[in-house]
Amino acid sequence: MPSVETTIFIARHGETLWNLEKRMQGQKDSPLTEKGLKQAETLANALRVRMSGPAGEGTITSVWSSCLGRAKRTAEICAEVLDAAVTPAKGLNEIALGQWEGLTFQEAEKMSPEQFYNFWHRPSKYIPTAGGETFQELQDRMINVLKSICSTHAGQNVLVISHWIAIKTVLVRVQGLGLDDIPAIPRIKNGSFHTIKMAEFSAEITYGE
Repeated sequence: MPSVETTIFIARHGETLWNLEKRMQGQKDSPLTEKGLKQAETLANALRVRMSGPAGEGTITSVWSSCLGRAKRTAEICAEVLDAAVTPAKGLNEIALGQWEGLTFQEAEKMSPEQFYNFWHRPSKYIPTAGGETFQELQDRMINVLKSICSTHAGQNVLVISHWIAIKTVLVRVQGLGLDDIPAIPRIKNGSFHTIKMAEFSAEITYGE
């Protein structure tokens, strides 16, 4: 990461139909609900106000997004309000869940009870079904793309739209925590953002905005 501090506002996409149905989305997709669309608008306006507020943080120069539809739609709504372009990055996608994708939580648990438990409670022990990826693989690609973003936008403010589990892996890494600390990270709500001020070898996090 560059020595110049870059401020990343890392946000979760708006609510989707599968969020309501409690399905394992992974890298499959479902559309934003009406509430999800409103959450994206609220996120965009909150950032716009913050940029123009007393703190005088300037402008968000770029919006980066996962390539998955739910994140891209959220990013498009934000970009329109913030007058910034959207750059898609596959590295920001949610964890690939293999054969679990599209299943309800109950169906995934029935398919592989031990791994379902590990997924939520012992991430370092989680072994995915065919076509899935580990938490370590997810974390590595998330950190790599954030380093690239920081290099490209050194000293700037950047909005990153990603996903629940993906964001959690970033938050533990930049704090020097392990994968099994992920369950202790507070729940990341749809349309919420965290602030990460990233510079070489350090990161300062503001949670749950």
